[in-house]
Amino acid sequence: MLQFITDINEFLSQKKRLERLFDLTNDLPSNMFNDQFKYFKSFEFDIIYGEVFFTGLKSFLNQIGDTSFSFYTILPSAENYFVKHFNKYNVAEISDEYSYEDYRDFLNSDPGNSPADCLMDNGETIAMYSMNDQWVILGSRDCEIGIVGFTDTVTQDMFINSFRNSRITSVKTRIDDLNEMLHFNGETLEFYNKLESNYKNRL
Repeated sequence: MLQFITDINEFLSQKKRLERLFDLTNDLPSNMFNDQFKYFKSFEFDIIYGEVFFTGLKSFLNQIGDTSFSFYTILPSAENYFVKHFNKYNVAEISDEYSYEDYRDFLNSDPGNSPADCLMDNGETIAMYSMNDQWVILGSRDCEIGIVGFTDTVTQDMFINSFRNSRITSVKTRIDDLNEMLHFNGETLEFYNKLESNYKNRL
């Protein structure tokens, strides 16, 4: 059964990997990806939890030679919230041997007498990555956006081709779609304008 990480050394290893990928002193709308990531694509946040996305991600991992990915919850904090309340970290290493049902059940699992804290409902900011440092996903539930960073266009193309049934777009297109639905104005419009500007490809 897919489980939360409970060992502190395993968690610290995951945290070290995360810090190699992101500048966690920043927050959206700033660009949180470290400088090696030059190219960015986007998608609707909620598809992270769906079967099409999970299947596509496993296909991508197979192409790049990885057999697992990490699901790391940045907010709420693994160290300042989750482990203090539940004696486990809201982080997991997910092998490609697991099925979508395993993944879904894990994301919906009660961490300890608090069903509202399951990752499906209480993962505000999340990251997904593997041992291959040429890609990483940042997802923000509040902003309704997932952003994938790539170091090169070859990895980017492999990722996009793995998600034929999902809408992987530019960050601008995702923001335009949101604006069409929500009609941004004021501070919200300013926020998303900054987000779009900060996630243009670094050429």
